[in-house]
Amino acid sequence: MQNDRLLNLWQSFRSNLWFMPALMGILTLGMAIFSLYLDRLISEQEVAQNMPWLFTGSPEGARMILTTVATSMMTVAGLVFSITLVAMNLTSSQFGHRLLRNFISDIKNQIVLGTFLSTFLYCLIILRDVRGMEDYSFVPQLSINIAIVLAILSLGVLVYFIHHVAIALQCDYLIDNVSEQLEKIVKRMYEETPPEGPLPVELEVGASQEELPSDGTAIHAWQDGYIQTIDYRDLLEIAEAYHLRIAIQTQPGAFVNQGERLAILQPFERQPDFVWESHFTQQITKTVNRAFMLGTQRNYTQDLAFGFELLVEIAARALSPSTNAPYTAIECLDRLGAALIMIGKRPPLNPFLCDQAGHVRITYRVATYESLVGLAFNQIRHYAPHMPVVMIYQLKTLQTIAAQITTADYLSTLLLHARLTEEAATQKAPSAYDVARIQEAFEAVARRIHLKTDDIQTNKV
Repeated sequence: MQNDRLLNLWQSFRSNLWFMPALMGILTLGMAIFSLYLDRLISEQEVAQNMPWLFTGSPEGARMILTTVATSMMTVAGLVFSITLVAMNLTSSQFGHRLLRNFISDIKNQIVLGTFLSTFLYCLIILRDVRGMEDYSFVPQLSINIAIVLAILSLGVLVYFIHHVAIALQCDYLIDNVSEQLEKIVKRMYEETPPEGPLPVELEVGASQEELPSDGTAIHAWQDGYIQTIDYRDLLEIAEAYHLRIAIQTQPGAFVNQGERLAILQPFERQPDFVWESHFTQQITKTVNRAFMLGTQRNYTQDLAFGFELLVEIAARALSPSTNAPYTAIECLDRLGAALIMIGKRPPLNPFLCDQAGHVRITYRVATYESLVGLAFNQIRHYAPHMPVVMIYQLKTLQTIAAQITTADYLSTLLLHARLTEEAATQKAPSAYDVARIQEAFEAVARRIHLKTDDIQTNKV
């Protein structure tokens, strides 16, 4: 959580197509100035004697080379931009507009576009310093040869870009890209260092998150937007500095309207007749709002459900009558199952942050395993009850997850979704043969879960 603000800022920059080209343009400007500086230190005669294989032509020849390279780079950059727009249009129409961000934030696409624009910028800067007057002549030999090398490199980058776009538009690549982002956020959120301090005092006496105080002074949002990141550590510092408890009423990925409740504040020492001073409330409201980073769209920083939703969206579009690609949905089920196994093997997320004394200062909402399982399988079950191949594979995915899970509550959730899948699939199955296969798959899941549950109970005894 400590670096979530910086991570959110980095993702915001990365999601812009101009980010890497702008950075490369700045570096190119510095490289051009440095190469011209070296050209003024090294005479043309030294270059011709020591490096005869380099270009050592006249000012007219140098201008012709630089002009040709710059013109061709702008032409190719326009071509690359056109291909990018076509690829973005195909991605949006086939997989959904929310996956456009994956294509735009792809660092490879940005580097390709930045290579051509940087080569063009480099040639313009060098062309400005070529002199061919009667009394004075200056041809930056080293810089011109660097421009030639950049032109050759750009040609290779163009070939790579065509290859990359052909791969990036495939379902497998998009699904793998989303799954990789989902895996990163799971590892980061579930393997983070737990809050400092001993076991919370409130939890030692059996208080649950719902039983903790929920009344107090409300903090309202100043603007509309999706919550991209919540700086929990910053809120913890606020709570300790002002002797408060803060109960967060929303979570990353949620959309908040202006004036909607973000958090509830209470004095740490419960005082029923406590009255907030107006200037104090305004100051706290401003500070707490800064801890909620809002944006126009969701991202992967803290929004665990976002990756699940993208995979489910790909599967749902694949199951539409216009697409009818059940094996794409099956591949999404594989990735969803892998993510649920990763989460199921880890302890649940703590819905609180404590001070050094072990007192709960911050309570917040976390994604439960039950909600994530429902998010992964509900929509696919609704869209594909008439497709036995998908329903049977969903049951097999549930069986695979159950084989790796050792928590009784999680197994009960998996069994519930297996029953729901079996009911929906048998009602819409096109033949008795398909009904028998669906029931066989469900029975395999049920046996696996019952065996695991028995093992858990036996180990407890």
